[in-house]
Amino acid sequence: MKKLLIISFDLVRRGECQSYAIGSIISRLKSNEAYEVFYTVDWYSFNLLSTENFDLGYCLASDLFKKNLNEYTHIAISCYVWNNIIVNTLIDKLFEYDFHGKIILGGYEISYSNEGELKNIYPKANYLVKG
Repeated sequence: MKKLLIISFDLVRRGECQSYAIGSIISRLKSNEAYEVFYTVDWYSFNLLSTENFDLGYCLASDLFKKNLNEYTHIAISCYVWNNIIVNTLIDKLFEYDFHGKIILGGYEISYSNEGELKNIYPKANYLVKG
């Protein structure tokens, strides 16, 4: 069975809900009859509303790195202008913390860049999802 972890970097103010885009993706995945038969999905959100959270140290100190990352076959990372500077380092850290699966990148930064440029910027990504 495939197991997906989606990592998002959100800007959530008090009283607001998490990312609508990621919630929609997860809702669609869970509504498929193959869910829990062929795959499952988890979501981990970093709230980057505070400027001090725009640091990889914040990410590395999170509960994400206390999980058994090797239980996932795929990790999808949302790429935006505000987290673009830490994505490659985050990918390196995922592998250091025993993740052995595939990396999927998606989001606005992926959708608005050309494929050749993206392969140079994100050499360890296995899949680039535009849309």
